[in-house]
Amino acid sequence: MRIPVDYPPAPLRTTTNESTFAKGRAAAYSDSFMSEPANNTPEGSEGKPAANLYSKSERSPKNERSARTRLLDAPSKKKLITVEIGGAQRRRKSSRPGPFQHILKANLKRLTTVGALMLLLIFAAFQLVRLFGKQEDSKTKPGPANATATSNPPSGPILFPKSDSNTTFAPAPIRTEDFRKAAYLARKAKTYEDAGDLEKAVQNYREALEVWPNSPTVWAQLGRVMLRQKDFWHAQISLEKAADIGGGAADLLNDLGVAYLWQEGKLDRAMKMFDTATDVDPNYAPTYFNKALGYLARNDAPKAREALEQYLRMKPDDPRGLREIACMKARAGKYADALSDIQKAVAQAPDWPLLYFDSAAINALQGQCDTAIRYLEKALPLSDPATVFQVWQEPAFRECRISEIGKVFEKDIADRARDGIKEKEGTTSPSVSEPIVSSPK
Repeated sequence: MRIPVDYPPAPLRTTTNESTFAKGRAAAYSDSFMSEPANNTPEGSEGKPAANLYSKSERSPKNERSARTRLLDAPSKKKLITVEIGGAQRRRKSSRPGPFQHILKANLKRLTTVGALMLLLIFAAFQLVRLFGKQEDSKTKPGPANATATSNPPSGPILFPKSDSNTTFAPAPIRTEDFRKAAYLARKAKTYEDAGDLEKAVQNYREALEVWPNSPTVWAQLGRVMLRQKDFWHAQISLEKAADIGGGAADLLNDLGVAYLWQEGKLDRAMKMFDTATDVDPNYAPTYFNKALGYLARNDAPKAREALEQYLRMKPDDPRGLREIACMKARAGKYADALSDIQKAVAQAPDWPLLYFDSAAINALQGQCDTAIRYLEKALPLSDPATVFQVWQEPAFRECRISEIGKVFEKDIADRARDGIKEKEGTTSPSVSEPIVSSPK
């Protein structure tokens, strides 16, 4: 009797066509087990058909056990199965760890150790800071030994001004001997300034600042002296230093605006400084006069007139305000009103030569050359021939210069000012008003 051979299950064949896959499996099973040949009588079987394993009546226990044994004893073959889903192949993930996982596991202990050491160092540094802070606090607290010295601090001004912030700041006080030396040098500089020796005044103010570098008063006064010297750049630096230390008082802001006003390209900064000064103190008159000069530099006559009127309401007899309002009236062709204001100014400041120059110019514009020359001759003792000759070259005197009396006057004044004319070239025209600088207190 011939026993049919049991075949192992056919391997799973993947394909994108489901019907082909089903047909393949059916063909495999039918070829292996289900098909039975027409003449199934082997040689020597005496015409008996072969045993059918799927028939209970013909399947023997021995044959069934042998088939199962062969299937169990067959070596297992693990193989990754590739399955096509949606047209793209995907591989089942293997349980084997990747290379990066090995590296992470190998260095995990080192990373943990380094992190712990860093935390330990941060904690130790924090403890040291707290320890040193407590030691400094214990030194500054008054104890039995220094209680008397703390209760009686040395007299004298403080180096730094009080701060508006909420932070507490206790600067070290200046030594008494340094304060006295700085005060002496400042008084000495003020004496030189009043005497007209501005060079020595600047020198002594700087020496006082070397001893006491945080005195806003000395910085401000040094800046004002430099304004008188026409050293506007260094005056700006000194006044800015005074404002940083001592705060923005109206007079200090006004002087800083004057320093900006004299420098080219800083007119906007000057006007902002004047606006700030009027905000700080609306009753500080000089700022309105300087603001009027700034508006005139901008060719804004209405605002300049408004600022001048405000200044004259505070100081109705001030010759500078009267002169500027007279000049504005003369530009508008109101010569009679302009001469009236000039006469009021002359009554207040008879020794101011600029008023005589203006009177001469207004009369020259009216064609009264004789009167104009008389005013220029009155200005000669108060000024010098070179300055008078420079004023004579102004456009207002053009018609007078071509007249007979004008030619005689020009020859006379040129001969008297021959040596000083070259020195006056390139200087500011004497007809331009100077801003008002705050007087020292």
